[in-house]
Amino acid sequence: MLKQFVFSFACFCFATASLSAHDYWLQPATYFPKVGKKIEVRLYVGDHDTSELERVFQKSMTPSFQFHSKGSVVDLASIS
Repeated sequence: MLKQFVFSFACFCFATASLSAHDYWLQPATYFPKVGKKIEVRLYVGDHDTSELERVFQKSMTPSFQFHSKGSVVDLASIS
């Protein structure tokens, strides 16, 4: 009986933990940039693609922030 209770409680905890999760996404100022031009990119937090707030870039909280293109990788954290 105790094992069944512990299992049920663990399932409840895992199920409710996902309810409090938020989405994070990067959104460029334009999806059709001109060649060679800089693009402003913003970090948003929200649920179901609905923005709740904009977050600032935090180097201490970001282990890696890179731009990958054909043949090269640029460390964006060192630029900002």
